[in-house]
Amino acid sequence: TEIYTLSLHDALPISLDANRMVLVSELLDFLWGEDPPPSARTALQVHISGIRKLLTDPLQLVTHMRGYSLLASPSQVDALRFAELTEQARTTENDEAAVELLREALDLWRGPSALVDVPGGPLRDLAASRLAESRLVALEAFAGRLVTLGRGGEIVTDLTAAVRTNPLRESAIDRLIGCLAQVGRQADAIDVYHETRHRLRTDLGVDPGRQLQATYHALLAGELGSHAVSPVLAPAHHGAEPAEPAAPAAQLRSEERRVGKECRSRW
Repeated sequence: TEIYTLSLHDALPISLDANRMVLVSELLDFLWGEDPPPSARTALQVHISGIRKLLTDPLQLVTHMRGYSLLASPSQVDALRFAELTEQARTTENDEAAVELLREALDLWRGPSALVDVPGGPLRDLAASRLAESRLVALEAFAGRLVTLGRGGEIVTDLTAAVRTNPLRESAIDRLIGCLAQVGRQADAIDVYHETRHRLRTDLGVDPGRQLQATYHALLAGELGSHAVSPVLAPAHHGAEPAEPAAPAAQLRSEERRVGKECRSRW
């Protein structure tokens, strides 16, 4: 069973929460929303029976007093495999190994969004949001490991796309600034920061957080580049860009003043 082009649509809540009991009430909500028909529970049993016929060993659909659970291994459900790979990457100290684990995890995605072929509904939307957040966390971790290895250019394209979709996500923006600086695009990194600060003030009435500010000041000081990582506060695979020589700090401050006046974004 896979989670991005799902043929067993009715089993979505069960497959996403494999090895955990899913309540009958959750399944009814997924299938019929807030207004299930009187025959909903009987119809659900029919759905479950049909799903069982489609499953092949070693997948097992188990009935409990209050719900159902799908017994599966990570190799059989993409969501489980993704979680397994990202956890392995999180716990390893080997940056090269972590990069390969995270690359494999991110390659499980079939497109920019999860569950695009599944009709909308509260549970579907919640599941898609949860998966999207997991992907962003993995992408940021991937970027952090690549920057440590001096390979931040490999993730600039994917990070830029993620930031465009999530323009107020400071953790992704922080990674993007570090990666841009590493390939010699300090002016673009400054633009990203100022555009973010403008959006935060306009949309939320706040300034960038401490981590993002620290990264920005390190950028102006010429401390981001080559194998540098974002300072202190924080511990895809496509579109690699060649590194360019880092700009002197004085040049960066001149660029900062320019962007402060124009407050524009070229990214």
